[in-house]
Amino acid sequence: MVEDIATESGSAVDVLGHSLGGLLALRAARATSSIRRLVVYEPSVNELASSPGTIAVIEGHLARGDRTEAVRSLMREVVRMPEDEITYLESLPSWATRLAAAHTLPRELGADLVMDPGDLRRITVPVLDVLDGDSPAVPQAAARILASTVPHHRLLVLEGQQHVADQLVPEEFARHVLDFLADDRP
Repeated sequence: MVEDIATESGSAVDVLGHSLGGLLALRAARATSSIRRLVVYEPSVNELASSPGTIAVIEGHLARGDRTEAVRSLMREVVRMPEDEITYLESLPSWATRLAAAHTLPRELGADLVMDPGDLRRITVPVLDVLDGDSPAVPQAAARILASTVPHHRLLVLEGQQHVADQLVPEEFARHVLDFLADDRP
């Protein structure tokens, strides 16, 4: 996936990655000089808070053909999202896409989700790191890692949100991202 980002970018582009996509975008920023600005939204730069038991539960749901419960288990157990937010996500058009990709969850949860601090220090592009104020300890720890390692790091905390502000408050999320992308400062 990192190679896809690096080779597809061509000329200077801006990249936004969320969760695992944030980690992949950070890795791509090390693999190409074609990224102009990078927005990472709660990237998984440290070990994700899932266990082999969680992966087995998700695999069990998938084996029974229950993609909905597989995705709900991810949201509940890994993201630590409250039930009301999960219910809201289910009402959004993007829910169908989440269900269609549910079969990839065990592979993604079992992936190497640790990024070497030395690699983070070598990221030269401006990075906006979006963190939700009500997120659990794992994304908060990732934000601290990025703040202490990425040279051109900016932290944005969206108060009252938890891992899906892009869908719960899309106008606010987009405004912050677009402001960052329009800023000429490193």
